[in-house]
Amino acid sequence: MKSEQLQTKITELQTRHEAQQEGLRKSAKLISEKDKRIVDLDKELEARDEAQKETLKETQQLQAKVNELQTKIEESDKLKDSLISEKDKRIADLKEQIQNMNKNKQFEDKLIKFVDRAEASSCLPFGNSNDIQTIRVTGIEAFKVPCDSKFAGNGWTVIQRRLDGSVSFDRNWEEYKNGFGDLRGNFWLGLEKLHLITKFHPHELYIQLEDFKNETRYARYSNFIIGNEAQAFELLSSGIMIKVMVIVLLITRVVGGLIHVIHVTLMEFM
Repeated sequence: MKSEQLQTKITELQTRHEAQQEGLRKSAKLISEKDKRIVDLDKELEARDEAQKETLKETQQLQAKVNELQTKIEESDKLKDSLISEKDKRIADLKEQIQNMNKNKQFEDKLIKFVDRAEASSCLPFGNSNDIQTIRVTGIEAFKVPCDSKFAGNGWTVIQRRLDGSVSFDRNWEEYKNGFGDLRGNFWLGLEKLHLITKFHPHELYIQLEDFKNETRYARYSNFIIGNEAQAFELLSSGIMIKVMVIVLLITRVVGGLIHVIHVTLMEFM
């Protein structure tokens, strides 16, 4: 009886031992597979680590290039800003110089205009003036003349105006020589002045007549020249020889009949 029990116990132990052995073999196989897997994973990890190191190295190199480019861009921007600032300053300097030149030119123009007007020998330097201006010609003191820009353009010097009969034009030689009347109304400038005006610069003569119906007529002559008193203030124009007194008397007679406004003007040639 005891023998059978021992035999059974032995059999059970043998069975358990075999099962344990089988379990150990399976465990050993599994451990071996795990070890192999671990080795493979170590190799993979090492490979990935190397790849990561290479990637890191490349990233560091790229970052260095980025930093270098960024530095170059910043330096370029600084240089660009410096150049732009320098150009802006240069442009501002040039603008200031141009403004100063314009101011100087304006001052020179004003000065020239002032000098031209101060030394004017006719109404031409006074442009579109319709006022009384002072002119200077050789041989006589400066004198005032009416300027006109309404009838035939700018720069005309009015030498005779007759608007009505308030001023008599029936005058003697001396009065026609020296002039008479009101420069803002009816007047005659004077033959002596006309002689000196036309002596040194060529002039055009423009005559405009207006009747009581406001109809106008005009005549215009080039190269208008008046002789001196010794020549009886003879009119020399385009070869036509006419006594100025004859013209004045003729106009006077016409005005007494049909004409009520007369403008006689001179224009100096440039």
